[in-house]
Amino acid sequence: METRLAIGIFLLLCLAIAAVIFASIARKKNRNALAWGFLGFLGIFGFIGFVVLLIILLCLPTLCPRCKKSLTTHQWKIRLCPNCGLLGEQQEKSDA
Repeated sequence: METRLAIGIFLLLCLAIAAVIFASIARKKNRNALAWGFLGFLGIFGFIGFVVLLIILLCLPTLCPRCKKSLTTHQWKIRLCPNCGLLGEQQEKSDA
């Protein structure tokens, strides 16, 4: 009985860690962190499902935080959105 409880707690801890990993990657890509964290927490997909979801999330393009349009890697690195202009720190400096 104690072994089953320990396995259950370990599994729950692993699922919580997976949720945090998914949510942090999604947040960096300006995606819905809550939804991706929830998908990471769902253990019903198994290990292969976890890997497939992780690959999908990593391959999704980053979204502009303002207009939510997809950005290329180069656009994200230079913080320039073709639709709404400068992003982040550069925008704050230009406002001052």
